[in-house]
Amino acid sequence: MHDYCIELARSDDLAALPAIERAAAGLLPEALLPSALRQHTLAAEHLHAGQREARLWVAREAAGAPVGFALGEEVDGQVLLAELDVHPAHTRRGLGAALLNQVIAWAAARDQPALYLTTFSAFAPSAALYRRAGFVALGRAETPPFLLAILAEEQAAGLNERHALRRPLTPAIVETAMNVRLIDRRPTELAYLRHLGAYGEPISRFWQEQVFAWMATNNLLGRARYGISHDDPAITAAAQCRYDACVEVAADEVLTGDALRTTLPGGRYAVLAFSGEARQIGAAWDALLLDWLPSSGLQLDARPCFEHYPTDAACDPQRGLFACEICIPVVPL
Repeated sequence: MHDYCIELARSDDLAALPAIERAAAGLLPEALLPSALRQHTLAAEHLHAGQREARLWVAREAAGAPVGFALGEEVDGQVLLAELDVHPAHTRRGLGAALLNQVIAWAAARDQPALYLTTFSAFAPSAALYRRAGFVALGRAETPPFLLAILAEEQAAGLNERHALRRPLTPAIVETAMNVRLIDRRPTELAYLRHLGAYGEPISRFWQEQVFAWMATNNLLGRARYGISHDDPAITAAAQCRYDACVEVAADEVLTGDALRTTLPGGRYAVLAFSGEARQIGAAWDALLLDWLPSSGLQLDARPCFEHYPTDAACDPQRGLFACEICIPVVPL
């Protein structure tokens, strides 16, 4: 992205933005955005208000012309990503993520609990962008009234397969790639209980309802814990995904219950701090594996990836929040 910059829009940028929006719309399949709607763009007054109120950002190429933009809005006291577009000639350069980060920072500075948006559920590039940024899809019962109204308006206008997303703003979900650190670990003896089923929130319930009771029975509370996911949910059916909830133990320690034993291999690991809700941790894994790793000069090896919960790791069961370290085993390419 060294040939571009992200900055607040100037008044003389506004005339160029509708063409960017129309060009970006051309990437969408006809089934999602009918041809008759592809020339529709944001009303000029929305762009002018966004520029005047410092909530409209542009991605600018080296020559100075805007090639992408993002607009934040406040609706019924909530903050919304109203529009995000990058011209097709300038995609796959990180501009969408950089623009999105500006809107996230703007929303967080307004002391809001979450940022919302509506988007096409079946358009893979957008889905990947928002997933990596920590957005999660909302069911109808979870969707605020103002978003339900927007979705209804979009459907009436002829837009298909739209849904609402939410990104909590407190606490921060995941730090940027510059906060990935490399560490050398020693082999660690572990005892664990296995969960078979979907990742995410079911794992949190497994810890709360089964693992902590077993740990208490064996006087293991207060020790470092680990979560090892053995399967890729993009490949393995959710019901068959294996997860081990682990705790550090001594090699000769005698335990009761159905726990199994293993040794977590030592060696070099890349570590990324996470803080947020269970359903957001997938976006943090994506940030580490899909964004940071390919440009790191490193690669995975056969050791397991895992989540590390140090003895002082924050946890708020009532609010569903926790912190951990996401660790992946790395070796040089």
